[in-house]
Amino acid sequence: MAWEKVDGVDWQVLEDDVDQTVIGWTVAHGLLDETAADLGALRYAAGVLRRELGRPVELGAGDVSVPEVAALVKETTLTVTVRGRRDAVVSAWERLPAVVGGPVDGATSGPMGDLAVAPHLDDDVDPVPARVSVWGTDVAARCGASALSLIWLGVTVPDALERGRALLRRLSPFTGEVPGVFFTNDAELPGRVLAGGADMRSREPVRRSDGPTVDRAGTLEATGGSVLFSVVVPRGLAGLAAADVLAGCLAETVADVAGTDVPVGVQVTELHEHLILTLQTAETLTGEPRDRVIDRLALAPLPIPDRAVDTAVENRAQAPSPAWQRERRVLGLPEEAPPTAAQVRSALGLALGSVHLARERGSEPVPGFDPLVPDLPTEHLRSFSTWIARQRDPRVADAPAKLGIGPTMLRPDYHGGTRPGADAGVSLADAVIVVEDDASGMTVVDAAMRRVSFVVDTFQRPKALRSLLDRRLKGVPRARSTDSERTAAIRALGLRSRRWLRPVVVLAVLMLGFIAFMAISQAFGAPGPVQERVSVGETVKLGNGSTVTVRNVDTVRSGAYGTRTTLTVDFCAGEDTRARGVSPSIQQRVAPGDFVLWGGGALRATRTGVGSGELGTVTLARGQCTQGKLAFDLNGDVGQGRVAYANGYNDDVVWYIR
Repeated sequence: MAWEKVDGVDWQVLEDDVDQTVIGWTVAHGLLDETAADLGALRYAAGVLRRELGRPVELGAGDVSVPEVAALVKETTLTVTVRGRRDAVVSAWERLPAVVGGPVDGATSGPMGDLAVAPHLDDDVDPVPARVSVWGTDVAARCGASALSLIWLGVTVPDALERGRALLRRLSPFTGEVPGVFFTNDAELPGRVLAGGADMRSREPVRRSDGPTVDRAGTLEATGGSVLFSVVVPRGLAGLAAADVLAGCLAETVADVAGTDVPVGVQVTELHEHLILTLQTAETLTGEPRDRVIDRLALAPLPIPDRAVDTAVENRAQAPSPAWQRERRVLGLPEEAPPTAAQVRSALGLALGSVHLARERGSEPVPGFDPLVPDLPTEHLRSFSTWIARQRDPRVADAPAKLGIGPTMLRPDYHGGTRPGADAGVSLADAVIVVEDDASGMTVVDAAMRRVSFVVDTFQRPKALRSLLDRRLKGVPRARSTDSERTAAIRALGLRSRRWLRPVVVLAVLMLGFIAFMAISQAFGAPGPVQERVSVGETVKLGNGSTVTVRNVDTVRSGAYGTRTTLTVDFCAGEDTRARGVSPSIQQRVAPGDFVLWGGGALRATRTGVGSGELGTVTLARGQCTQGKLAFDLNGDVGQGRVAYANGYNDDVVWYIR
């Protein structure tokens, strides 16, 4: 691998043994940089790039080629990669100026030179799913509210596509507002593609801070989840080695305390200068076993043996992947030498001083770990009562019986007291986003990621309630549920039920809380996204009937990046997806970019070519099946790794490698 600077922009020239040509672009803008007002803009920007660069290329009479385009939305970066025949890849890449507003033939003159007026693009663009899994409350406590901390919502603002197109013009390498680099595996291409007067002005990378509270220790409320606690380490190889050490300690401690082989993992979330390591178990630990694990790992940890640190150092001694180096470069982070034991122990020291404990509401306080989210103030509240009777079905939780609204807060009251797992209220003064649907459902989320969900029309005096909420939430960004047709049907059902079918509307209304947005679609013939955690070899059925299987996972040592893992994917298409706002074939399409391999230390692997039998990008008709292989390079051991699958419908499946 080598670096070249051409036309003011860095090019990373890869040493790749794949016989296909690769060109790509990484830019320093990720979910952590996106505000709630722009929620979804980055994912739509990635979707526009994927769609426009992936259009068929006519190379001659009867010669049409379709390059493979992958867009990767991450915490702090956006990367788009075009792969295929050399002539097709080059032709596709030369569309980039027209997509982002760069110099093209016949462009209009402007202050940056001859820049293209962005052409009219189709509105039929699917946002690229963000394959990140985070503890949103933790991210918000460390870095503030952002699209990264709100990713769990699964929604976008109404004008996200237009905001995404505007974002592309700001990210453009021809304006120089945001640092970025190009990369290719063809040493002849830098300086040849996008040539001919292209004035690229990529901004020089500047290291960005994660803020003063990123490493502050404390407790956060978390109910019934698998998260034990989180820590931060420096973003670098020493931090990844520290993650490996903690993963090993977690596995040993859980096996010792729980007495069973409970799968564990350390989820890595990338920040600008740090990595958040979230320690979690695949099965929820409660009571004394949970407390003992946390005590032994975070509160009164035993000294870590040199052997564990030395093993982690050895595993991270090889050169990091090109993607890792590229992302560090655009973020203004220095190049790295192999980590030392002293650096790893320093990272572990930072980790132990930055613990965020996940605690149940009402738990005994832990000395030295103050709550990171202050209690809501005591205020005079204006009360609104629902006409819905108490829900008697133990399988379904109550909706709020009352809403109390004060000058700066909203507090729900439930039949029989606070509902298990529900937030005690939200700060209206710190509200960051409101999610609405056509059935008058509303979810209010504040800066601490507390949320309250309710249905306005099920309360007495709904007009007065909505008017008061509109005044209190003036200026707060709004997003809408994508299932408007089904929520409208539920609204109609609820209005009928108010007269003579109240037991039915109770169930429908309860489904309209935010967590149930996806369950609504199941009740009305359009199942929502699935979320499954299974073992390699198991088959998962999506809501439309499509099935996905990951099997035959095989890992061997690789001199380049530590290990190379190959696996086989089986995919069979089900029915069309009947959901508003998405393509009917969104769950009938499979592509290599839908799959990501994570190592046991939570390091994301880099996908590489596999040659013959590789899984292709294909959209199938109902009942059709396809099969193919994928290969991933990992800078370390796979260990207790996992394979993650996500699509544009937000289906989320993980296969654990045991």
